[in-house]
Amino acid sequence: MPAALRMLALLPILATVLRAPCARGADDDPRATRALERIAAECDAVWRSPGRDAAGSMPLGNGALGANMWIEDDGDLVLLLSHADAFSEADRLLKLGRVRVSFDPPLATVPFVQRMHLAEGRVSVEAGDARVEVWVDAEAPVLWVTCDGPVPRVATARLERWRTAERRLEGAELASSWTMRDAPAAVDVRESGDVVVPPEVEPDAVVWYHRNEWSVVPFTLEHQGLSEEAGAFGDPLILRTFGGSIGGEGFARVEGDPEAVRAAPSTSHALRIAASCVQADDLDGWLGRLADLSATNADHERSRARTAEWWRARFAASWVLAEPSETPSSILDNEHPLRAGFDSNGANRWQGTIARVRIHEDALGAREIAGLHAAGRGAGDGGTTVATAAGESWRLMRGFSRDGSFTVDAWVEPATDRLTARIADKMAAGGSDGFLLDLQGGRLRAIVGDATLQSETTLRAGVAAHVALSFEAADGEIVISADGVEIARGGTAPARAKPSLPQAYAAQRAVALAATGGRFPVKFNGSIFTVAPKPVNGMPFDDDYRRWGGSYWWQNTRLAYHGMLARGDGDRMGSLLDFYAGTVEGARARARAWHGVDGAWFPETMTTFGSYGNGDYGWSREGVDRAIVQCPWWQWAWNQGPELVALMLDHWDHTGDAARLRNSTIPVANAVLAWFDGRFGRDGAGRIVLSPTQSLETYWTGVVNDLPTVAGLREITARLCALPAEFGSPADRARWARMRDACPPLPLTADGSRLAPAERFDPVRSNCENPELVAVWPFRLAPADLAVGRASFAARVERMTHGWTQDGMQAARLGLAGEAAANVLAKLGNTHPAFRYPTFWGPNFDWVPDQCHGSNLLTTVEEMLLGRDGDRIVVLPAWPRDWDASFRLHAPGRTVVTGEVRDGRLVSLSVVPASRRADLVAGEGWELPTAAE
Repeated sequence: MPAALRMLALLPILATVLRAPCARGADDDPRATRALERIAAECDAVWRSPGRDAAGSMPLGNGALGANMWIEDDGDLVLLLSHADAFSEADRLLKLGRVRVSFDPPLATVPFVQRMHLAEGRVSVEAGDARVEVWVDAEAPVLWVTCDGPVPRVATARLERWRTAERRLEGAELASSWTMRDAPAAVDVRESGDVVVPPEVEPDAVVWYHRNEWSVVPFTLEHQGLSEEAGAFGDPLILRTFGGSIGGEGFARVEGDPEAVRAAPSTSHALRIAASCVQADDLDGWLGRLADLSATNADHERSRARTAEWWRARFAASWVLAEPSETPSSILDNEHPLRAGFDSNGANRWQGTIARVRIHEDALGAREIAGLHAAGRGAGDGGTTVATAAGESWRLMRGFSRDGSFTVDAWVEPATDRLTARIADKMAAGGSDGFLLDLQGGRLRAIVGDATLQSETTLRAGVAAHVALSFEAADGEIVISADGVEIARGGTAPARAKPSLPQAYAAQRAVALAATGGRFPVKFNGSIFTVAPKPVNGMPFDDDYRRWGGSYWWQNTRLAYHGMLARGDGDRMGSLLDFYAGTVEGARARARAWHGVDGAWFPETMTTFGSYGNGDYGWSREGVDRAIVQCPWWQWAWNQGPELVALMLDHWDHTGDAARLRNSTIPVANAVLAWFDGRFGRDGAGRIVLSPTQSLETYWTGVVNDLPTVAGLREITARLCALPAEFGSPADRARWARMRDACPPLPLTADGSRLAPAERFDPVRSNCENPELVAVWPFRLAPADLAVGRASFAARVERMTHGWTQDGMQAARLGLAGEAAANVLAKLGNTHPAFRYPTFWGPNFDWVPDQCHGSNLLTTVEEMLLGRDGDRIVVLPAWPRDWDASFRLHAPGRTVVTGEVRDGRLVSLSVVPASRRADLVAGEGWELPTAAE
């Protein structure tokens, strides 16, 4: 297309961008056009065979309504429908249902091309002579499926339900509620079945719904001593009604099959699925509004055009197209030491003796392993000895194995039968970034990356054994041997190349946009795109199951939102900020009832209505004060409120949204500060003493003035005081200044060289966090003293690249380009091997697709490219010199920065508005171009 025509084609896109919140600066038409072309060419997922099942699905959504979409081997198209707000009576986020679309004659699967058009928000399928397209309307909760081809086809769409009757949640499945997890047998936790409207009522469409006629809210508030405060909490679950309508022009209900609609043979079909999820006092009114929604969204061509325009506008407003120069050479090249007899959390410790652990740089064959066994435990030939007793560890040199093949062998003697314990371990606990050899119930097991090989051979107590794990990188084959004899052999799943950084960035951003437009925040543990757990852990539960349930875990949930401002997607932050702001009155009511304090704090694990989950609060309450939260993981956790306020202030800095600042941010900040003002005492100097408290989930006891909370209070009080004078009443501003002056100092080690988790704490670790580095990210206190920040980072206990861990963002904030780059490269390899889509990360600590992991990848890259130092914008604060990149990102002050890095130079740079050019500075080792563009 000629450049002039490309520019004309882009004008409607740019108009939309300029209307969107946080989305100024897309006036550089040629760059935006080239970015869109590159995203289509390099980032779209393209498959040349059917997905076959839910693990082979592509995710689609408009922020609230979503779907996992796949084609099965018989040519059927399947949609697993979801909604960001579809919470059940038991506070579980449920699917809307599953729809199977069949054609007669069926879609061919040879030849076959399926493409996810990221910058247009749709999936296209070329199946033999037919073309199928699927998208979710960007402006309405309506999903379309079109099918066109030269051969007339009958189209049938059938609703597939699994919630056909009311039933009780029990056992492990009950944990997927979390609000009611571990409920005693006497507590009957139930969910109702879905209802299909009869054909005589609705002859042309299948209409179904789930309606909460009861909820767990009254029980929960009573259990937590808050019944009298019920009005402050509200009940977002009761009468919540969600479901949909399946129909379209030419479709009618199938006689004898009340859950299917069918259209006569045609060369063109357009199936429409409309959905609704609201609290509805009047069911008939809800049904009527659903019918109106279908009737007013009947033009699929217009829907497709406006949806493509919306998505193109987003990707024209912001992009990152980066080209790393190298990837890690082998699975051995991670940051973990090779441990003997324990895991990365210090758990799964060996009971008995480990006489010797060796590692060899090749995959040894059967004869060589038999020779190691025959030589005995004392032989000194072959391999590198890394440990001679349980509890030891040793660091491998990078590049230890040229191609990633290796063998690890050990002489061991368990003290007990059926022991579960590590023998050799070079992997994050629960991760997939290395390898391990261990016992599970006495049976030898090996994990290499995402592949697990379990043997049936059991080691007996008091009997010495020689064990070995051999891995051949070329074909992914794993072999376990015992006493010189092979006992198990297996391979990894068929290799799937990990996504490129541009593809991972674009696809993860699309997933975030597809699921963050509802009333409730995105679920960190899978978003709306979870599927039944069989591909993840083999559990037999249905598509409504997810690990860690329906509650919102602040430390996890916020991660999906931190990078949105840099991407120009700040309008999507409302699903988080409004949700927490909406729970403030309940939080104040709890503070008054439990502690006699007129302020607000937010539970780390919070229900949709603002309470603690009952399992966290504690089921056995006899003789226990109602103010005591019994779960030690977050019994005294207070950092959530300051972190929320800081994120709200970030939104103000970027958008200048004065209405949100006045009506939401300042009231929430005042409630949070009132909690700290009234709940905690002062020392002799008038400074707050935070006790009882804890330092995240890692340090529980003896903690005074934990760093995460201290850092949060210091940052938000300073930023509130710095707001323009028209914001905040005189009383507000007096409180902000008083609280700023009352903040404890930032905790440091005794010699002052590093950040400390707290002023005082018992050094017993209960989780794999580095609480002291919260001052680096998400807060911005430590970069003011890079030496302290970098020393703290270098000395951190936990070093991880997966899940919710924040090493990458912290490295970027500290200008550590090499550390940040290595973290990003490791993240790219974290997709689950059973899933086909490139951003189905995890499960890591959580679930698939892991939104903590994917979100942190995006935020790390953004922090590497664009930082802030007061009012200054730092360009390339932590970018490797050998990585090329084209980027457009958003900075505070409604500023948009577009740049290109090539061959170790920042070759082009532009900023909108131009007045901000003077505020740009280059990161360490970089130079800005001499002239503005």
